[in-house]
Amino acid sequence: MSNLLIIPSNSLMNQASPHHQRYTPLVESETTFDPKAYLCRNHLINGDGYGVSWYCPDGSVGSAIYKSLMPAWTDRNLHEICAGLVSDNVFAHVRAASPGSAISRENTHPFGYKRYTFMHNGGVAEFKRYRRALHKNLTDEIYQMIEGTSDSETAFAIFLNFLPDTETEQPAEVLVDALSRTINHIVDTVQSPSSLNFALTDGVNVLVTRFRNCVDPPPTLYYAWGSEFKVGKGGELEMSCADVKDTICFSSEPPYHKDEDWTLVPRNTLVIASPVENMRKNRPEGESSEYIPIGALKIAHYPLKWEPTEPTV
Repeated sequence: MSNLLIIPSNSLMNQASPHHQRYTPLVESETTFDPKAYLCRNHLINGDGYGVSWYCPDGSVGSAIYKSLMPAWTDRNLHEICAGLVSDNVFAHVRAASPGSAISRENTHPFGYKRYTFMHNGGVAEFKRYRRALHKNLTDEIYQMIEGTSDSETAFAIFLNFLPDTETEQPAEVLVDALSRTINHIVDTVQSPSSLNFALTDGVNVLVTRFRNCVDPPPTLYYAWGSEFKVGKGGELEMSCADVKDTICFSSEPPYHKDEDWTLVPRNTLVIASPVENMRKNRPEGESSEYIPIGALKIAHYPLKWEPTEPTV
């Protein structure tokens, strides 16, 4: 995991530090780009703890999660953990706590429950005012899962509550529906604009959202999709592309500087990356069909609808 979280010039560890220089390609080309809102939504320092989760190669359900309240750039444990672990599915988060939110292990991302792991970049507006309403329809099982006081863990609980159950593996379309309904429920309940950039995995599928129910933009979110991350010349990371595209990285800010590798997720969009199993591509009549090899990933975008409100920084 060091190749992704530690080594790159703009690694997540470096993005947390006070010496970090933002790298957000393409964002200024968005029609809704606003410099003041951009600086407000994309924190320069994320020093209120960090967390890393990973799914074990043995196929066990659920992720292992390590959390620390130390700033990521000062904690030697992060280096040692990343150097000794290999996983096909890794989540990592550096935290800048929302105003009034307690800095505690329980409020530190990622959050895990059974097979699911969840992270959030942004904030639910006026969360303390609306927390009771957001918890209102939770089942006893899901309500008792909540350990902390953050808006992010509540969003995770709402997602889990929209699943048919939390024990069985759900189809990708069920995950998309539950995460979309989570955003709709928060927007319908809370009367002010919220930034809801979510990341979710069940160990198989990965879903992310870039969303804000306001005309000013949400925090940035990118992905690089290819075959393998490699350490190239000068020790910098790069994405290689072969016949099988089975590697994807979602990141609020790209971990390395190569504009052409990164796609900026459109605002108010849900993206899902799912494994492909012998998915057939349609070819012109008379030509042989082509198969995407097992192990490849398919990417799908889903628009998230909202009703505009006045911009609020």
